[in-house]
Amino acid sequence: MSQPRRSVLNVLKGTWGEAAFTVMLPLFAGLYIWQAMQVTEPPSNISIGPRTFPLLVGWAMLATSLLLCWKLLVKMLGGQASQDAFVPAEDEETAIRDWLAVAVVVGVIAFLCAALEPIGFVVSIFIFLSVLSNFFSPRRWITNTAISMLFSVFFYWLFTRVLEIPLPNGILTGLF
Repeated sequence: MSQPRRSVLNVLKGTWGEAAFTVMLPLFAGLYIWQAMQVTEPPSNISIGPRTFPLLVGWAMLATSLLLCWKLLVKMLGGQASQDAFVPAEDEETAIRDWLAVAVVVGVIAFLCAALEPIGFVVSIFIFLSVLSNFFSPRRWITNTAISMLFSVFFYWLFTRVLEIPLPNGILTGLF
């Protein structure tokens, strides 16, 4: 027996906002890609220019939004994925239970914002990552500290030498 065709109104009952938002996403992604194409490239022979990352983000947004539109279409047509196409919204939001963790994360982010320019990228990112990783995993403090140091130095090198994006040196001006 075939099931009677469900109307779009019955399928989308209660989810009009979600449907409208999903349909608008590819349009927004297309606008974002168009704006990224408007960025002028400097006259140089570098492979990664100022529009590379915005274009990557735009194409990822477009692919994701088209996938969401496909799931909406499958849901409207009553396909197999109609049950799993969207996760139902929870009735109540989950309460925050660990306010100390929230305070530590907010405090360390505030520190990073305030200290990035005066003490430099390497030191401020090292402190940021060390504090957070050691707070959430205190038993592995040696590994956490070593990875924080390697991460901060590697990304400083990547941005300043490979991508040629200047970052603040701060107190380590003589070393870098």
